[in-house]
Amino acid sequence: MNILWIEDFGAELDAGEKTAISLFQNLIPVEVFDDHWDGSAPNLIDDPHVISRFFGEHSPIHDIALIHHFGDFLKLANVSMAFDVVAIDINLSRGVPKDVPLPTGYEDAEEFHQRAGLYIYSQLIRTGFPDSQICFLTGERESTFADFDQHCRAAFIPRPAAFGKNAEGYAQFRAWTDEHARSKYLIIRRGIIEGCRQLLEIAKETQKGIRFRDFLDPESFTECSVDEYLAATMFDYLYALPQFLPATPPPQSTQPHFLRLLARALVHEWDEKTTLRRVHGQVQGFAAVLKHARNWMSHTQALNELTPQDVAYLFLLNMRAMFSLPTEVARYEQILLAVFDGAGQLPPERELKSTMAASYSKIRDAYVRHGGQLNPCRSLRGNIELEPYFYILANEAQQRNAIDVDYIRLLYEVLWHRLAQRRSRNRETQHECIDPERYNCDARPKTFEFSDGDTDFLRALMRTIYSRSFH
Repeated sequence: MNILWIEDFGAELDAGEKTAISLFQNLIPVEVFDDHWDGSAPNLIDDPHVISRFFGEHSPIHDIALIHHFGDFLKLANVSMAFDVVAIDINLSRGVPKDVPLPTGYEDAEEFHQRAGLYIYSQLIRTGFPDSQICFLTGERESTFADFDQHCRAAFIPRPAAFGKNAEGYAQFRAWTDEHARSKYLIIRRGIIEGCRQLLEIAKETQKGIRFRDFLDPESFTECSVDEYLAATMFDYLYALPQFLPATPPPQSTQPHFLRLLARALVHEWDEKTTLRRVHGQVQGFAAVLKHARNWMSHTQALNELTPQDVAYLFLLNMRAMFSLPTEVARYEQILLAVFDGAGQLPPERELKSTMAASYSKIRDAYVRHGGQLNPCRSLRGNIELEPYFYILANEAQQRNAIDVDYIRLLYEVLWHRLAQRRSRNRETQHECIDPERYNCDARPKTFEFSDGDTDFLRALMRTIYSRSFH
């Protein structure tokens, strides 16, 4: 969660450090502040970026931007895209440069800056920032703010939350931020926005960073080359995705519809022009999930009940497939992984293999119940021979409109099986093949191409999605 904090510390004697700890100790534990806040560093009045740097070092998913006055606010671009919540002091008159322009119709600079927080609030509302995600932090809660609150009531406009600058007010503010920090919509919104921003920089630096070209079949392009296609679409794609995510969360009643539209935009590019034949390993597994998701959403209602976790999962796979990224977990990926209910430990190899065998049997049986035929080493559909890999059976079950299958869960299981399923040696022919009656997988850690350490993206992903995949 990104917080914009507008505060001039006009009445503060500690230059803001104690206030910062009181306000944000639920986002970073107070002991981390105690152990790592550098008392010799510039204070928050002299250098407001101190707190942003501190959060950058000690919080993988939260950030604070501190500005002091109306002049700083004027320099901000696209506040609704850059931030999720805003906390404003009312009196922002300390240290304002004399050359800060006043809004049209205001002439008394001293009077304006003493109430500048109220003006900033109204500007945020006018630009579409949700009033429920703005609060006042003020020592004038019973005076200036009370008058403003009455004006809002009389004019039938949103009445903002307000917290005093005291122990009770700070506790109320922490509860308010905790509520927003738990919003799964705000989590995926921030992760997708930050991800697109980071990947735009990669795409700008070099076309070599775009791995999506490896999935494009040159024979599918007759009017332009693959490189011309990428140049025309990839930047637009990354610019467009954040536009699907306004600051205001969708109503709970329409959230499934909203998430389906967002997911369709995510996987839109994985159509018939893409192929898996030119890639291998985990990236091929990512792409297999994305192609299934694209096809199922385009032609069926199988994925109508997506959750924010499912959209985060698709975004994570999508960007790892489209771009060449280090094995370490990126910050935007840490944000998106936080939308799940925590990461557990992967089970022992034997237990994982048993779980995956049961998963395979379930989709195989669903395929057969809906008219599919299974022969040793081969699965027949009409006159087309298909090897019964898990991902193929999943797609076949969907094409046969199997109604007793959880297709959203299948999107997770496809990744596990795509990485781990192996051929078996047929007892009669001694040929290596996919025998539907003798599921075989390699569930060792090296199968999933894990790197050493907990910073490995695939390790973090699989630990996080395990319970969503099989339980």
